[in-house]
Amino acid sequence: MKWVTERWTVRQGISVFLSLAGFGVLAYYSLCDTECRYLRGDILGVDLKILGYVFLSLVLLFTILKDRGGLGILLAAALGAEGFLVFFQVWEEVFCPWCLAFALVVLLLFAANYERPSRWEKGYDRLLRSLGEVNLPEIGIRRFPLWVPAGLGFALVFLSLTAVPNPPEGLGRHVPVFGRGSVEVRLYTNYFCRPCQALEPRIYPLLEKLIHRYRIRFVQVPHHSLTDRYFYRYLAAVNGGAGFARALEIRQILFQCAAAPVDEAVLDRVFQRLGIAMVPYDTSLTMAERDWMLRDDKVVATPTLVVLRPGSAVERHRGLEGVEKALRDLLEG
Repeated sequence: MKWVTERWTVRQGISVFLSLAGFGVLAYYSLCDTECRYLRGDILGVDLKILGYVFLSLVLLFTILKDRGGLGILLAAALGAEGFLVFFQVWEEVFCPWCLAFALVVLLLFAANYERPSRWEKGYDRLLRSLGEVNLPEIGIRRFPLWVPAGLGFALVFLSLTAVPNPPEGLGRHVPVFGRGSVEVRLYTNYFCRPCQALEPRIYPLLEKLIHRYRIRFVQVPHHSLTDRYFYRYLAAVNGGAGFARALEIRQILFQCAAAPVDEAVLDRVFQRLGIAMVPYDTSLTMAERDWMLRDDKVVATPTLVVLRPGSAVERHRGLEGVEKALRDLLEG
């Protein structure tokens, strides 16, 4: 076969290297040690990380098959999609280093495979082909401008990505809060985040004391497919009348179940066996408020602790050690 016998070019070698680097970025993004990065997003219900793996696999496939046309269209579409994702982070002022690193991989892949158009025409044609062009002999198309797939990639993400641009009505009423006082402490975690699982038993006694001086909210960051389903059971239990001490116990149970992990059916049986009452209700406003808090507090990783003091700048502490130290400082302050 032609693609087997032909010698590889430097460009193809760079494409393979960058694709493997992209796989590394995605893997590191998923396997966090001290904090788990967060930037929620999906396209047509498919998580962006999954789409990233599919994209890199196709890059490797097109590179091996030496399909210049397919590779060019794929990279242009990805460039357009990443362009909007970077714009979104700048607009929302919520930055994910690993998302930006992946965007850089896409940009370098496109640059490594860029070819100057075969000829430049005057006026709009020069602009139309500024990203390059590809030939698609299989379907009889020549000089196909790559601005077309780039624009489609941008538009697809623009239409698929959702955000909460404004705080929901009655902000502060829907995400449960415990305690009294003028200072609010928001603990952002994820049941499936390994640093969060390690942190929880260490801060349990601190939270039992802090509740007498501060307002405390527990907010789940949805960077796992089961997070919201677990969080719903926490909310339903709190809605069922669980006080702060019981809420802490329920958090412990949820973290332990997530470490297993167990599915929803097993989780419900655990709750029944432990006698945890749940009162189902519509959590749409709660989740909307949660999403707004994530954006407003600029939460990009778990665990994160946000401290809101009247008339003072917002305090943010990230990572296992950082959150524990901040809670101890609050207790001693």
